[in-house]
Amino acid sequence: MGLINLMVLVRCGEKETVAPITRPAEAATMATTATTATSRMGNAYYVTVTGDDATADGTSLKPAKTLQYAITKVGVGNTVVLGAGTFVENGLIEVPLGISVEGAGSGLTILKAVNSFYYHPASPSYATDKFLISLNAGSMSSGNQSLQGFTIDGDSKQLHGGIYVKNRSNLTINDVKVQNTNFTGIWLWDVKASKITNSKLLNCSWGSASYCSGALNLGNVEQVEISQLDVNESTGYGIKAIGPSGNNNIIGLKIHDSRVSVNPYGLWNNGTAPNIAIELWSVNLVGSEIYNTYVDNTISLVNSNATPSTGIQTMRLHHNTLDMDTRSHGRGYGLELTIHDAEVDHNYFLKGNYGIANWDHAMTNWSIHHNTFYAMGGTYPGEVVRSQNNGLHNVKLYNNTIEFSGTQTMNVVGAYGGSSDNVDVCNNLFINSNTSYSYYPNQLVHLENGASLTNLQVKNNNFKNLPVGNVSGSYSNNTTTDPKILQSGNRADPYYTPQSGSTLIDGGINVGFPFTGSAPDIGAFEYGGTITASVVPPTGVNLSLESSTAGLTGKMIIGSDATAGVNYFYVPAGSGKNYSIPPPASASFSFQLTKTDSYVIWAKIKSPTSNNQSSYIYNGSGKWFTWAAGVHTAWTWVKITDGTVDALFPFTQGTSSFKIGWIDDSVQINQVYITNNRSYIPS
Repeated sequence: MGLINLMVLVRCGEKETVAPITRPAEAATMATTATTATSRMGNAYYVTVTGDDATADGTSLKPAKTLQYAITKVGVGNTVVLGAGTFVENGLIEVPLGISVEGAGSGLTILKAVNSFYYHPASPSYATDKFLISLNAGSMSSGNQSLQGFTIDGDSKQLHGGIYVKNRSNLTINDVKVQNTNFTGIWLWDVKASKITNSKLLNCSWGSASYCSGALNLGNVEQVEISQLDVNESTGYGIKAIGPSGNNNIIGLKIHDSRVSVNPYGLWNNGTAPNIAIELWSVNLVGSEIYNTYVDNTISLVNSNATPSTGIQTMRLHHNTLDMDTRSHGRGYGLELTIHDAEVDHNYFLKGNYGIANWDHAMTNWSIHHNTFYAMGGTYPGEVVRSQNNGLHNVKLYNNTIEFSGTQTMNVVGAYGGSSDNVDVCNNLFINSNTSYSYYPNQLVHLENGASLTNLQVKNNNFKNLPVGNVSGSYSNNTTTDPKILQSGNRADPYYTPQSGSTLIDGGINVGFPFTGSAPDIGAFEYGGTITASVVPPTGVNLSLESSTAGLTGKMIIGSDATAGVNYFYVPAGSGKNYSIPPPASASFSFQLTKTDSYVIWAKIKSPTSNNQSSYIYNGSGKWFTWAAGVHTAWTWVKITDGTVDALFPFTQGTSSFKIGWIDDSVQINQVYITNNRSYIPS
């Protein structure tokens, strides 16, 4: 049986005080939990690694030993507070309404299950009774509760699942990590008005040639917000709609400021299909958004029920990076779109076989605007927008920048069957940089297998090395002049921005989006800066990285803190000081960001003395500087500074990096947190 730390706050009047517990075994836990105590409802019921269920009363002097026991004793409106350490629970922990669970931090409090609760058959069922933590009601009920500050460890995929939530509203999951479960990490089913934030899912999903689950599963959710979620999956999908038979209703879902990375090789259909980062398949979508998010394989949005268009927006996908290059190396494609009434805007599509493809039923009302598509190349002719069977209907392709590059034949629009109608192509910049072709020269519109297209309009576009087109339609005010874009710096912005004297400037036609000057510019970017729609929120960006993701050189090694249940990197005691730059020992981080900006970095650190506190920092752009973290004998989040001011890191959209190098030995770093929100303080 594992151990769990708990501490209790006594309800006090305004003039009452509570003396802190100072026993050595609990001092670090007290310090960690004190900062978050004010956010709790009611009293706290403590669980510690030194606790005893047989004698526990939930106070800090008599804490319980297990969460499973404590959850049966705590009253509604109160919080079970778990101390630091690794705890092995006897089985399913059912958390009632109105009770919250709070650990010392996702890097400090670890929950596992006893061997007898393991469930990992080759073909698992849903097995919702095999999750370690369950919040399950018979009908929709308000939870008014939170889960935060702990990790669930599946012991090398022997535990079925981490957290299962059914028929619950008003739930917050914050700073929770689930790793190495067999079927899924977190499952929300019939959940409303709830959120997951600042959390991680590592290798949590299952997959086979028949189907895959997701690290995060969703079924019948309404007004659910998912933000600052970091998914890193080696087997199945990242986020998946699964659960309800028939109609899976997803209403008002928001996924934003997150990162979803999956194995580039798919398992479904004997490996012939790409792996999927986000799959909302066989769902009825209403008023949902995915934005400011990085994915490195396909996003699939599919309503296979083929319900008619309502004219109400189903999904807006905007300000995302769909990177089919870094991990998938050109496999997969950006977006599978088989839903009506969708808006796709201000995204960066990098490589892959296709940009946006519909393989299924005929869909209508797509607004595709202000996106950048670069270097796509399919084994067969590929497209930016493709319909495989049933045509394209009422598609607006406005103000996009599209550059073909390589040797594969690519088309802007392709229909491979059926009758298409009402396709508007306006204000786009097309650049053909191919050096050769696999089938035929790239085309604006390609029709095959008897496909037809009526009411095609092609207006105010700029074609560089791409034929204007020979499919029947209305063509006007298109140019073939040099667009005079910057062609340096980061793609997409500022690389594709027009320069002074460019014919792109004020060269478009007003199609209803904001612009500067006398008319819209052609392409995705306005001269002098990017124009974004006014419904768009500021993008603030947050990324958490663990010590295990760093590349270590020289004497920089990984250590383990048994009391905290975490790993860290450090230069061992006795190594002394280093004065060489670049240092002979360092930890290097490489990562993906969704926005070019100035960032600050926090580090969770132990720096035991004034002679063991300093590191060299490389900012990723040619500068080394010295950081003195101060003395911190317990794990503490400390912002990296350059002298007395915040160190600013000029990271760009896409891949960036920085290094922490050896000055003093015994400086231990467990996590780093990267953010462009300078007022944010990690918990």
